[in-house]
Amino acid sequence: MRARIRRAKRADRSRPRTPRHSLIHASARRHQSAPDHQASLWAKHRLSQFGLPGVTLGGGVRYIGASWDGTDTIRTPDYTLFDAMARYETGPWRLQVNASNLFDKRHLTTCLARGDCFLGIGRTVLGSVTYRF
Repeated sequence: MRARIRRAKRADRSRPRTPRHSLIHASARRHQSAPDHQASLWAKHRLSQFGLPGVTLGGGVRYIGASWDGTDTIRTPDYTLFDAMARYETGPWRLQVNASNLFDKRHLTTCLARGDCFLGIGRTVLGSVTYRF
């Protein structure tokens, strides 16, 4: 029985082994294009108590943390964007304006290992008119 155990040990030693530090490094890489941290906050308020029934104003902030390319060589910096909205409702009508990236901040959303970087969307203003039946 001892001979068999010795043979098994010899067979284990002959197998190629991956150094422990390379396993740690491979698992420590960050996910491609996934930010380290994200946060957002949004608030809105009806102005009826100020004599403006039907008027609602809102605003928000979005923080997107730094991200990496998947090989941990190219870092995309973090950025913060501000958004706003204004709405007026009367009877069945609703008029609304939404603005994203209010201050038109130029930012990169992600960079890939091959060197491609993608610009974020600039200021966007959308208006809508809704009629409820």
